[in-house]
Amino acid sequence: MRHPLPVLVTLVVPLLLANAGLYAQPQAYSSPPDIRLHSIGNVQRVVTNGALSRETYKGTVCRYPRDANLENMIPGYPVLEIATRQQTQDSLQYLYTQWWASPGQPGDTIWTVRDFDATDIPFWPSYAGLADEDFVFRCVNRQPTGVSIVLDSRTPPLTFFLPPLNVSMLVSNVTWNTPPLDDIVLTRYRIIPEQFDLLDMYVSLYFMGGIGSTDDYGSWREYDDRSLLLTNEHLVIISDGGLGKEGQSTNCVGYRVFPPDHPAASQLRWTSKDDFSRQSAINATRSAYEYAKVMYGLLSSGVQMSGRVPGANWIAVGPFTVHVGDTLDIWTAEILGQGPDDVRSKSAFLEMLSRRQFVTPHLPPPPPLRVDRGDKSLTLHWDVHPDDINPELYQDPCRWDSMDVPFEGYRLYKSTQSLLGPWTMLYECDIGGNGFAHDFGLAHEYTETGLLNHAEYYYAVTSFSKRDTVIGLASKESRLQRAMLKAVPGTLPRAHVGEVAVVPNPYRGDVAYNQYDPPWERPSGNWKMWTESDRRVQFIHLPKSCVISIYTLAGDLVDLIRHSDANLSFHDWNLTSYVGQAIASGLYLFSVEDSRTGEVQVGKFVVIR
Repeated sequence: MRHPLPVLVTLVVPLLLANAGLYAQPQAYSSPPDIRLHSIGNVQRVVTNGALSRETYKGTVCRYPRDANLENMIPGYPVLEIATRQQTQDSLQYLYTQWWASPGQPGDTIWTVRDFDATDIPFWPSYAGLADEDFVFRCVNRQPTGVSIVLDSRTPPLTFFLPPLNVSMLVSNVTWNTPPLDDIVLTRYRIIPEQFDLLDMYVSLYFMGGIGSTDDYGSWREYDDRSLLLTNEHLVIISDGGLGKEGQSTNCVGYRVFPPDHPAASQLRWTSKDDFSRQSAINATRSAYEYAKVMYGLLSSGVQMSGRVPGANWIAVGPFTVHVGDTLDIWTAEILGQGPDDVRSKSAFLEMLSRRQFVTPHLPPPPPLRVDRGDKSLTLHWDVHPDDINPELYQDPCRWDSMDVPFEGYRLYKSTQSLLGPWTMLYECDIGGNGFAHDFGLAHEYTETGLLNHAEYYYAVTSFSKRDTVIGLASKESRLQRAMLKAVPGTLPRAHVGEVAVVPNPYRGDVAYNQYDPPWERPSGNWKMWTESDRRVQFIHLPKSCVISIYTLAGDLVDLIRHSDANLSFHDWNLTSYVGQAIASGLYLFSVEDSRTGEVQVGKFVVIR
């Protein structure tokens, strides 16, 4: 069956290696996985296209909120399971898997798509981003998976191999930065049979609790949690049992599965059970055929747990029939919240979004950002030129309220440190008199005065939209990284030499110039730490073209600098000679020759190491 849903991204439901339970342990694929960490939203969530376990990965899988010391799940969970039947020439056989691996072909990495962008991915052409940050990858089940059944402590494990499904899955994980979606990770699975039809297939999300301190890897964190099924909402909420190091946490995690629109909801069978009955059934199997048949029976049973149950469980739904060449779209969600009511509210919001395949308003385009340099001042401009995209005219077909022109205003941000921030909002303006935002009135430039000449400042401008009046989502704002620049205030080059000076003078090696605000000295290149090569003195009040010669007191040439810039009246020097040697303490002489007129000025400066 074909379901032409738009491309969406899912929550971080990594296809991780999951323990088959207390008794059965799978043999995992050995290819090293790619790992990504969502940088958007309130959930710090790891995503991988391979296998993780508590033995191989010790980091935080799902920290919520980001600044809290709370983990919310066990490495390897949740995992997507498939149980199906296959019609052979003479019999009907059962197939099952929850183990996936990267195909290992060119381009099989985790692709990052931001800001709802359209991206050509080798295995997913013309991928349309669903949210602020999408992680997209492909995984397959094409080889037998080994399973060991532990009979008892005195008997060697019984090992057999489950036949492959020969299925590939295109997976997208998405996160938003807009409440309440910033507490949700949504995952889309596109299930594609490669060799034979999948008959009466059931899809299950298998998950385990794990709410507790990030440094608590003991048994309490995964086994003291409790699960509650809300049958009519197809929602399971896991809450903390309070026996770990963190005590009783208010964190809860909700899990949902969103099936496609066809078949009709009345034809679907839902199953949700605790993990103990599952493990008991698995432990009784003695062959791959029995294992797959038992798992198919469990996932298709239609039995739904009642009341609160311990720890792990799963949500399964089906049946679906998918023919070779067709695709089945399944969506799952992890919903983080403070208490069950918070999770239920966010789940209800997702239910509404599912009616339009989770489409939400897009980011508005940013305006261009330009700067005019002045003496101790900078003027920032974001007016639109004829060849620029105009944020004030953009249209967003993904809004629920069908607003023709959703643009509302601009925000200007400043950092004294770098283009990576930290950022402070400097100025905001918006359309006046329309009842949205603050009604400040629109503007397209801002002048900041009182700055230090020749110091580096960083600016970014964003545009933001009106809130969606139908679904109540807050205003969307373009990303800072889309319109940023570095600016340096100062005067234009001098017409003649004669006023050239060196700053600081004296230069003191015991002064932490890199800790000034803004920093006088910064790490160069891709380095994050300041080094000796980042020391700086500056020649100021230069003509636009000149040659600077630096000498020792004895007259030996230390370095020669050629300056040629019609806009800058200064030039930096890192206190290193032309042979790459750091200079010593002492008195130094310099001469500046104007390349245009031949005029020369001499001067001196002191370096104290």
